[in-house]
Amino acid sequence: MELKFYNEITKMEEKYEFVRELYKVTNGMFYLYKKGNEEVVVKKLDKITDSEGQIEIDKELYSYKRLNSLDINIPKLLGYSREENLVVKEYLKGRDVLGFIKDSSLNENIYFELLKYSELLNSDNLNIDYFPNNFIVKGEKLFYINYKVFPYTEELNLRNWGIFYWLNSKGIAKYMESNDEKYINQNEKRFPIVNEELEKMREDIYLKYLNWKYE
Repeated sequence: MELKFYNEITKMEEKYEFVRELYKVTNGMFYLYKKGNEEVVVKKLDKITDSEGQIEIDKELYSYKRLNSLDINIPKLLGYSREENLVVKEYLKGRDVLGFIKDSSLNENIYFELLKYSELLNSDNLNIDYFPNNFIVKGEKLFYINYKVFPYTEELNLRNWGIFYWLNSKGIAKYMESNDEKYINQNEKRFPIVNEELEKMREDIYLKYLNWKYE
């Protein structure tokens, strides 16, 4: 299956060969394509506009610019097409963070990098989608591979929302086996399971981060 579109960055008609589906996110689907020997990620957006009438591709481009201005690792934007409602990104060959969490094998330094990202985002009045499948580890670095950003809220920041997915290895393992969100979410509103054990783990990792930051 071939993808043809006019790339509004290179100002050229481009052709890519389909390789495989990657994964679904809340506002679209990621696919792996290649052009010659170069592999790229194509995000096909589900809708032209969101529920508030904002144009989805403009939100993607805005998010990329905001993230690119911060010290956060993200894949390079290679192209986009308003006509096809898609963006093209650099393909980073790394390992999905979900796999590390499932195996309880995520390096402590990756947690520290995540917490550093959250501080940068908080100071810029932003949240990102902290769910682990939006991140990969390449080498010793953490990359946020979904450009999506949101206005900052306490409820959906890392400390009160995202970190509980990163620490819930048992729940993530069951979720990956069954695709049933009941193992990671409290309810249908996609709010993570929180209990005393996970809260203690959260406090421990934040304390370790502060010690590492100021040592």
